[in-house]
Order: sequence, then C-alpha cells, then structure tokens
Amino acid sequence: MTLNEKMVNHIIQNDGMSIDGDEAWFVDRTENVLYKWDLKTEICNFITTIPIQRKKGFRNNSVCLKCDDEIFLFPDAGTSIWIYNIVTENFLNIPINNPSHLRIGAIGCWREKENIWVTALGLKEIWRISIAEKIITVYKIFENMEIECGSAIDLIDDKLYIGAVNTGILCEFCISTEEIRYEKIKGLEDGVNTICCDGERIWFSGKSNKLIGWRRATEDFIEITIPPCFIKENESSESVKEVEKTLFHQSIFDGERIWFFPWKFENSRLACKNVLYFDCKSCEVKTLELFGHEAEGIVSSLYMLQGKCMNISCYGRNAAFFAELDLKTFALHEKHMYRTYQDVSKFFREMILSRESVQEYSAMDLEAFIENCNVKQERAQREMYNVGSLIYEYNAH
Repeated sequence: MTLNEKMVNHIIQNDGMSIDGDEAWFVDRTENVLYKWDLKTEICNFITTIPIQRKKGFRNNSVCLKCDDEIFLFPDAGTSIWIYNIVTENFLNIPINNPSHLRIGAIGCWREKENIWVTALGLKEIWRISIAEKIITVYKIFENMEIECGSAIDLIDDKLYIGAVNTGILCEFCISTEEIRYEKIKGLEDGVNTICCDGERIWFSGKSNKLIGWRRATEDFIEITIPPCFIKENESSESVKEVEKTLFHQSIFDGERIWFFPWKFENSRLACKNVLYFDCKSCEVKTLELFGHEAEGIVSSLYMLQGKCMNISCYGRNAAFFAELDLKTFALHEKHMYRTYQDVSKFFREMILSRESVQEYSAMDLEAFIENCNVKQERAQREMYNVGSLIYEYNAH
C-alpha cells in the first residue's frame, strides 16, 4: 500500500459503538463524522458530517447512542448535544451549560426507559436527558471541585459508579431514586480509576499495586496484590495528570475474567509491561503479552463488542496499531475500519487543504493527503470510464 493509498483508506478511530440489531453506530473521533457499520458484512458506511462547534482538535463528539430513529451525539468539547434523525436526516441540538469552557468528557451513556443517562466527567456531572422532550437535568457528582473523576465508570443494576482519582472516594448514584451516596474504598485511599463488576463484587484499581473487590451488600473488601514483575517503577512528572498516574486505564469483565488494561507512558509513576487479568474462579492474577514490539501506550477507548475487546491500540515509534482481542482464544487481530476518500467530510478536506491543525497525522502523511486531495477533490463521479478518465485515474496514483 502506497502512502497516498494509506491516507485515502484512513483508519476510522472510535470511542465506542451503539448497537442496534446487526448495525453499529459510531463517531470517527478524528473527523467528527457519523458512521454505520454492518456487523454481518463488516461494511462501514458514511452517514453524515456532525456540525462542528470547536474548529480545531478532535473528539468534538466522542460517543453516540441510538434511540429509535435518533442518534444522540455526546461531546468531549463543544456547547451542545447534537441529535441526528436518520429518517429526516436533520439535526437538533440541546445546549450545554458550560460557561468556563471546560472539557466535558461525556464518555458513558445508557438508555433507561424514556431517559438517557450520561456521565460528563470533565464537568463532574451526571445528566438525565428526556428522549421525547430533549431536556437535560443535571446532578453534581462531587460538589468539591478539587476532587477529580477517574477515567472509568460503570452502570451496575440501577446505580452509576464514578471513582475519585485523587481521593479514593466512590460516588454511587441511583438512577431510579436519584439519590447519591459516597464510599471510601479501603486500600485505594490515594485514588480510584477503573471500575468493573463480576456479578458478585465490584472491582477497583488505582495508583497502588492492588486490586480491591467490594461486596456492596455486606460492605466487605478483599485485596489482591499485583505481582511485582508486572509493574515497572518510574519517576512521575509533575505535569502528568492524576488519572495517568494510575496503573490501569480501563477494565472489562468477560464472564470469567476481569481484564485490566494499563497505561504505558514513560513519565507515569507506574508502567505496566503486559495486560493483566483476574480469574474470578481461581482468584489468580495472570498476565498476557499483547505486543512483542516496543510500545509507548497500549489502550485507547476500550469497549466490548460481540465478546471481544475492541480498539486496543499500541502507539509505537512508527505508527499506531489497532486491534481486537478475542477473549475465548486470547488471540490478537488487527481490526481496522476504513473509509474511502469519497467518505471524507467536506469540512475535513477543507481543513487539511487550508493546513489547519489536524491531530493524529504526521507531517509526511499530511503532505501526502493534501497532494492526493488536490488531485481528486474536483473529480466527477462517472458510471462509465473513458480513455481520458483512465489516464486521469492513473496519474492520481
């Protein structure tokens, strides 16, 4: 594959999917474009470009949720929740109250009857959105603005759980009663980041070399020590965020094991060498090496899809590597969802051609993409190719 072909067939990066039967809806976090992926044929179709409120940067809209004929699009940055109607192909929006222009961090969303529940971790808020009326009701997660939310949340039964990454406090919000309570997680007083339930206990990890299992009904805690060989001690940079000082980025329960996926940044206080998993039956901690080559990072927006961990990312010295982990065989597979040049949003093409900032593209790739766009952007679509168009096509490559 040539460099131009590589850029035309751009890998679509996403932060999660909304499943509706055999269809999966998601947003390309780089281009702010809505896609639909056929889970049977694995064909990915461009749907529409999402309105942009923040011109530069990515993750304008990180996640989406399909509710009947509408796709609700939740921002990491921006001033509105956009709603796309797949029948009328029109957009509506719900304004967000964010006068300080903080990063919103809307990373979790669930439908419960006629409402959508969203965790906006950057704002330290939980939102209840009426699907019919398009109205937001806001609940504060932590009133103390010094408390920082972790990067992982979970909805267990009818309760939302959000950890504090700098205090070890757990927020429990009941969506049926709208009551809130707080719990101090014993053993993780310096911070809670990942949250995952095995059906009996809720498991937490933070900055220490411990996994903590909490049985809510009896209020008891158990502690599992992570083997020293799994952890590499490093000095922590003052500029590193609290969440990046934690050991793990995300955790997922597959029915038998809980998988803990690590940060691997050079400036982290703790750097993990492999992926760790906890066998719930034997209560043993084991490790799995995902990548044989050197890597700087290992997880990006991990989520479960059809019994597989999706979007495991390795950022090595040369390029990003995206993969899925089959949890039955522990096999790692490349899992790229490509879009063709014709799928590129008009806004994104114009942004590249005007040399605006585009994240996650190296300088060489950007130059190649610009050159390719210059050749192709005015090309007319024809059902039949004549000799002239074939020559034009040949020169374009």
